[in-house]
Amino acid sequence: MLGERLKKYRYAGIGEFHASGEAVELPVVQKLIELANQYGLFLHAHSDRDAIERIFKHNSDALVLWAHAGFEETDEIRVAMQKYPNLWADLSYRDEFYLTDEIDPDWRRLFLDFPDRFLLGTDTYTPDRWHLVVERADESRDWLKMLPEEVAKNIAYRNAEQLLNRAGWE
Repeated sequence: MLGERLKKYRYAGIGEFHASGEAVELPVVQKLIELANQYGLFLHAHSDRDAIERIFKHNSDALVLWAHAGFEETDEIRVAMQKYPNLWADLSYRDEFYLTDEIDPDWRRLFLDFPDRFLLGTDTYTPDRWHLVVERADESRDWLKMLPEEVAKNIAYRNAEQLLNRAGWE
């Protein structure tokens, strides 16, 4: 079905799809990776670090948007970002880095070290989360003010624009 839709319509990415660890080796996920490569699309992967490793093993040039930064700890995110220059991470449904009046120092270092690789997100896959959109947007505005202006703008919208441009949506 996806292959047929890709022939008919224009897309920027595939996902958010769920695949952890060795599930990336399954034929259907391998086909997703192949189709993304064929059509120049990014993969929006709700995956753990092992799955991210496997995606890049199968296509070292893949463009990957890591949903929720994999719900991984900052040290795991850092290693993955260092290893894979085509890896971006969305921050949807992550709030542990701004629960206080400041950004967690480890997260702040990540944002400053990889200012072109993080994106905001909403994760509104189910209607019961739609009522949170305005609240989450307000929270994001608050913690983004704690970063240098250019980094904040990157995370807020520029990095998403760059990823879309990489997928041919200029």
